[in-house]
Amino acid sequence: RHIDMSSYPTLKQNEDANNYHVVTWPTFGGSDAAVTFNQTYDINPEIGELMRNQDFRIALSYAIDREAIKELAFLGLGEARQPVPAPNHPYYPGDEYAHMYTEFDPDTANEMLDSIGLTERDEEGFRTLPSGERLEIEMSVVPAFGNWPDVAQIIAQQWGDVGIRTRVEIRERSLHFQMRPANELMTELWNNDTTGFPFSGQPQMDPRSTTATTFAPLIRKWYETDGAEGVEPPAEIAEIVDIIDEAKISGRARQIELAQELFKKWAEEVYQIGTVGLTPMVQGVLVVNDNLYNVPATAGNDWPLRTP
Repeated sequence: RHIDMSSYPTLKQNEDANNYHVVTWPTFGGSDAAVTFNQTYDINPEIGELMRNQDFRIALSYAIDREAIKELAFLGLGEARQPVPAPNHPYYPGDEYAHMYTEFDPDTANEMLDSIGLTERDEEGFRTLPSGERLEIEMSVVPAFGNWPDVAQIIAQQWGDVGIRTRVEIRERSLHFQMRPANELMTELWNNDTTGFPFSGQPQMDPRSTTATTFAPLIRKWYETDGAEGVEPPAEIAEIVDIIDEAKISGRARQIELAQELFKKWAEEVYQIGTVGLTPMVQGVLVVNDNLYNVPATAGNDWPLRTP
């Protein structure tokens, strides 16, 4: 289950001598390393406001060099993309949305950051908040299914190049999972492997999902308590919930329309920034004994398929 994709070259090189062969099962879509912005972060109100600023998120998406990440962390595999389904999936919203804001464009990133008022910098060149305090983003990452800490460090460096100081916190998985529902994470790097099944299980696009990333923990609490606790969702997130609820009771044709609408919104709002997808990084590298037959050379690799 936890064969690191970085081991693939060594495993492949030693196939013949050890009577096994390696197969890879790429994901159905999504992103194999994505940064999610907490839409209810409130520990620092100034940073919380930025988490909810679409232009801030778009700017940081433009600041990421995905081709560099692909070469350095993904063995050159996959493609730069946002977390939407794969092109051959009926829910695919189109190339425009799969690649929205994925161009590496630090000039545009800088212009957008300036346009939202982040024009002042400290003596080290990092942008400051209106209060004068340095703007520092924390990215929580767990070394679980791939070399995610490496991806996080690359992103942190690239964001630093546009003046956004980013601190990567490598955490043990159980602590990370405790901090998620407690609304303590600012951003996190994880994968999104639920795009193929947005209307069943626990899709990351639904803020009500119990296993979702740190998308909006207090909005989930609001739904759980019928509004007695937590934070009421803004219109954009409420629309996502409405789409999901309608799709669950719709026929196949209408479901496809709603899914494409959902992923267009997901790409446009960039609550979650994708980096590289369609790779076998997450549980997609298999070592098969040569005496074991009927193992497909490729197969669907998505979380709901592994947890029926």
